[in-house]
Amino acid sequence: MALDRHVQLVVENAVDAMTLDDTGTPAVATMPVTNLQNQYRGRPMRRIGTAMTITGTLPEVKVASAFALAWHSLPGNGDFRLRLYLDPTPGTDLVYDSATQMIGTIIPLGVLKIGVDALGDTYEQPSIQPSIAPLFFDKVGYRSFQLDINAPGVASFDISRLFLGESFRPVINYSYGKPFETVDPSDHIETGGNSLVTIPRDQFRRARVNLQHLDRSERERLSYELVRISKQGQIFLALDPGETGLLRIEQILIGKRESDVTMTQRDAVFYEHELVIRE
Repeated sequence: MALDRHVQLVVENAVDAMTLDDTGTPAVATMPVTNLQNQYRGRPMRRIGTAMTITGTLPEVKVASAFALAWHSLPGNGDFRLRLYLDPTPGTDLVYDSATQMIGTIIPLGVLKIGVDALGDTYEQPSIQPSIAPLFFDKVGYRSFQLDINAPGVASFDISRLFLGESFRPVINYSYGKPFETVDPSDHIETGGNSLVTIPRDQFRRARVNLQHLDRSERERLSYELVRISKQGQIFLALDPGETGLLRIEQILIGKRESDVTMTQRDAVFYEHELVIRE
């Protein structure tokens, strides 16, 4: 599927309802593959070695068009391959094959810092954002998946989250403006000598997606899904999946909504909603 410049978001993560397995290349017993179904980044799955295969099975057929391998420590030269099957047994009745996908995003020559970055370095070495390897494709029905991961040159690697589901892509894109920000909540405290002491806190990203032209069916689907998952549900958001380089990395995140579900009727045809998602 050719990527365009439209926002895409996945509200329901099918992986959370799956039976997961890592037969043949198991994760560390105290950090099992089921940690991939946990929302907390601090509880990852860990694999000792340079490769593994993860499979998942659903109790019923679902539709998918987006995938994310998220919050990982895989090297920039690592890769993954996702395959979806209509049969509940992974390996039977293939309906989608991503082929091998590189984990890293190579730093272009015009940005590469000579003497600091090596030729071929990626933004994931080290990453300035939580590492997320995204994938978008045409909608397909499936019931099981197989994910093959390669991480050459490492002793072990962690993965905290897998996201797989049907993306919501409105026909009319969000309104441009200031949809994205990196928030630094650190505090400055003035000392008696008129100096500033900074109490550091972790930065996070926030996206404001102003959807001003939702038709009736889009408004109905989005409202239904957002209310159903409530604020505790995670959302996989790509503001501009057709972008490249660091700009693409910056605008892809997994977070939770801060905004309420307020659908404003603009006229007889279109509705408006501003979705605020915080990492």
